[in-house]
Amino acid sequence: MRGRILRLLLSMAAVFLLSACTGTEKEADPRAERFDTRTEQFLKYARQYGLIESDEYSDLEAQLEKENEQREKAVEQGRVIYGPTQYTMETYIKYICGSMEPLLIEKMKGKELAYTEEDVRSYYEENKEHIAVQEAAMQFEVVIASRENKGLLKKISREEAAIECAELSTDVFTVSEMEFQENSVVYNRNPELMEHLFGMEPEDRYLTEDTEGSAYLYVCKGKKESCILPYEQVKERVENMYLRSEFEKILSQETLS
Repeated sequence: MRGRILRLLLSMAAVFLLSACTGTEKEADPRAERFDTRTEQFLKYARQYGLIESDEYSDLEAQLEKENEQREKAVEQGRVIYGPTQYTMETYIKYICGSMEPLLIEKMKGKELAYTEEDVRSYYEENKEHIAVQEAAMQFEVVIASRENKGLLKKISREEAAIECAELSTDVFTVSEMEFQENSVVYNRNPELMEHLFGMEPEDRYLTEDTEGSAYLYVCKGKKESCILPYEQVKERVENMYLRSEFEKILSQETLS
């Protein structure tokens, strides 16, 4: 008899524990599995400042469904759309957060993002070797001529005052100043040309043409050495970088109710 009672009690306890665990799973906040801390905080601030109506997952799902329906109709009608034809929840959240971020930072300035001129200057001093460096660059005066006028460009390229001659014929030639940095996008797109230009000395000249027949005369003016730009020259850029840095700290550390 005692054995039966004991088994009955153990069975009841097991059922109770299973029910309790199941209940806990149902009550757990599903957002923790769907958004990382940064995204969750971002959406809450976006809601607080009126950039979105709701940060609830179900409401965002509804917005996603509507957005995808609109995109599907646009494709069927042959209209141009930007971005993917269909968003996943992950890519949709990245899209709306990315588009709202500049405005959200602006709205938080003077509030959660309160700062002084000294804060920005200190950020510059601490990070200037990474955020205010102007890379070394080769500087040139460049004369460009169309296919029809490349013979004329070849002729004036032999003149000592080639640039001055070109500037007197603006209806034939285009004259501009250019500079190229090593490992830049332009450098990597034209490695053979850049390698030649970077080997030039001041006043050296190089006449070449592109695949469409336009001609280019490069006159080397020298090399501008790498340097750290002064605070006043990069103040606006540094301020934006400082704000983004502080913004990221808020999203990763603070819990907004």
